[in-house]
Amino acid sequence: MSFVSRPDPADEDPVDNQETFQERRSEESSTARSAEALPTADDPGIFEDLPDPFAFEADGSEEDSQPRPPQIQFLDASRLAVFEKNRNEKDKASQAKSVLAQIEAAGGDKRCLGLLPTAWASSLEACRARFPNFAALVDFLDDQFALSARGDSRVFWPPILLTGAPGVGKTAVARWLADQLGLPFRVFDMASAQSSSALAGSDVFWSNSQPGHLFDLLTSERWANPVIVLDELDKVNGDMRFNPIASLYTLLERESARVFKDLSVPEFAIDASHVNWIATANDESQIPAPILSRMTVLHIDPPTSGQMRGIAQTVYEGLLKEASWGWSFDEPLDDAVLDALVGYSPRALKRTLLQALGAAPCKKWAMGFLDRNI
Repeated sequence: MSFVSRPDPADEDPVDNQETFQERRSEESSTARSAEALPTADDPGIFEDLPDPFAFEADGSEEDSQPRPPQIQFLDASRLAVFEKNRNEKDKASQAKSVLAQIEAAGGDKRCLGLLPTAWASSLEACRARFPNFAALVDFLDDQFALSARGDSRVFWPPILLTGAPGVGKTAVARWLADQLGLPFRVFDMASAQSSSALAGSDVFWSNSQPGHLFDLLTSERWANPVIVLDELDKVNGDMRFNPIASLYTLLERESARVFKDLSVPEFAIDASHVNWIATANDESQIPAPILSRMTVLHIDPPTSGQMRGIAQTVYEGLLKEASWGWSFDEPLDDAVLDALVGYSPRALKRTLLQALGAAPCKKWAMGFLDRNI
């Protein structure tokens, strides 16, 4: 059976074992290489006047064959002085300095837009293979990326709502896409939101007024097109007098999102029109119609048994690759283990595999753990 730990190599150098394991996994797909070529938001030299890091000849030489990331006017710099002047009280002056420093460090009044990987079509096919029940999403993004590739290749898609049963992988696929695209990623838990302040800030009237999560994200990142998940949008249950989704009426419309104002910073607007929104829900009927009309609704079915076998193998390989102990396990899961895993949801799959892997060294056969827990 494949899903067992290997004998403890007492007479071997564990470092050599790890190196052997890593060598077996050193060959990366063209998708991964393309994704790694995309600069990330943490690249400190992205705004410097350096040779283009995005374009390389086949022989490895650099050449300006691809455009640099397009820049946008993120905010009106003249309004920053007004903001600083208005915050002359001691406590508010300190907060203002912190906000201004954050904005300056991320690029001042300008921001860049992340680009599609050169091999974006291969990246989408990798997504289709990893998340086979998300064909509707992959097809939708394929159309959007094809349009973008005809222009300046900026990453952008209209707001998306993914509906389906809990645990089918809606948030996981969004996280994976953001990672492959090299873009900032955040999840806003809408089920726990009690007011719009979490997303759009609290009114400056209050002495403890604070910017919302969106303002913090966009002012602290060099990229103006992050991937943001509005998780469980159908479960918003805050006091409707402080409507938690009120700001979405502005943010999900591109024209109004260009001049988004956080309630705690009314002195200037920021451009939030390039955000790539993905909302998730189990029951779309619980979402107000005006919000639904601003999104493309894609229904995601649970994976079939055949799809779950592929997902289980992918999740398992990912666990081995990420963990320091992964070298001590065989990579392919055998059919008996895969058959035992098909009844789990994608959400529960990783947890179950980790439990089984933990049991394997002391019980020899991880399948025994599965037999007792299914």
